[in-house]
Amino acid sequence: MLLLCAAIGAPAFAMDVRQALLSATSFRNLVNQYGQNSVVIGHSLGNMVISEALLKGANAIAYIMLDAAVASEAYRPELQADSSETIDKYVPSDWDGYYERTWAANWYAWFTNTPNDARADIGWAGHFAPLLNRQGLSVYNFYSSGDEVFDEATETPGIATGVFHWPTLNLEWPFIHLNWTLDAFPWQKQEVLKGVNAAGSLSAGWGFHCWTTNINNETVWVRFSSAGANAMVADGSIVTNAVFDRGVSAMFSPTISDYDKADILAFHIPAVSSPAGKVEVIGSRQGVAHDFNLNGDAYRANDWGREGILVTDGEGQQHIETPWLHSDIKNMAYYYVYPVFTNIVEKGAMK
Repeated sequence: MLLLCAAIGAPAFAMDVRQALLSATSFRNLVNQYGQNSVVIGHSLGNMVISEALLKGANAIAYIMLDAAVASEAYRPELQADSSETIDKYVPSDWDGYYERTWAANWYAWFTNTPNDARADIGWAGHFAPLLNRQGLSVYNFYSSGDEVFDEATETPGIATGVFHWPTLNLEWPFIHLNWTLDAFPWQKQEVLKGVNAAGSLSAGWGFHCWTTNINNETVWVRFSSAGANAMVADGSIVTNAVFDRGVSAMFSPTISDYDKADILAFHIPAVSSPAGKVEVIGSRQGVAHDFNLNGDAYRANDWGREGILVTDGEGQQHIETPWLHSDIKNMAYYYVYPVFTNIVEKGAMK
């Protein structure tokens, strides 16, 4: 059994994603030293390393995902923008009316039928889908609907969304608490800010390709309208007229280095789906469940070793809950979480 853990850190998350993807070959080689019967277990961003390593040929009979900081669409592409609610959460309003095929997130799809075109590999949707149908590999997703790192606002957040709340009174100094939450909606923000904010990136992503023109003797910036962009989707000319910001030259070449692929996915291709660590991803296989929501009594023993916490919902309202948090699998004593380990042992056939 191999265990790999990694935490999500919002300011440097894109750098961590890039390094996770680039580390996969080395991890594959390590796993393959143990033969054919390995069980691999990943926590948070560790699942990016493991998933990519398995995609590159790591040998394993079971893969256990814990609180996976990987877009759910990477395993099941239909989860990308699978509802208007998801679009409201992950697509900035400036892109209202633009077909999904205009997004940087779907640039890869224009090249999937072109042999040896590296651009087909720079999309999250379906990136790890082959793992779910790989012969001899069982994949299990242990997620938490109460994971605070994966909290989502109901609408596409800006950099300051959820940071400030109504002040509250306290009987002790300083009497008025301003209730700042600097890490509100970290997963969601790092996706929707790609291309439009320095906290994400300032190239590709949700940024627009713009140019200047002269109108009434005044120089103005313009971009493709939704009607114009959608017309290019219809006739295929968008392949040479990307609507999104074109600041990453490697995205427009059929030959891309492994480093640039990892860099583009990490910094410039936004996910348009909830993280796998927040939702059901795999579903049942031959009548057997492969997703397990840790945010419930079934995976807690002996009450719970923590008081309720103040959480912020998608509407910005706060209330007390006792959810299964992002790192509870390692932060809570075995006394409280042993049912999870019992299930992992069973699913990995490690008895």
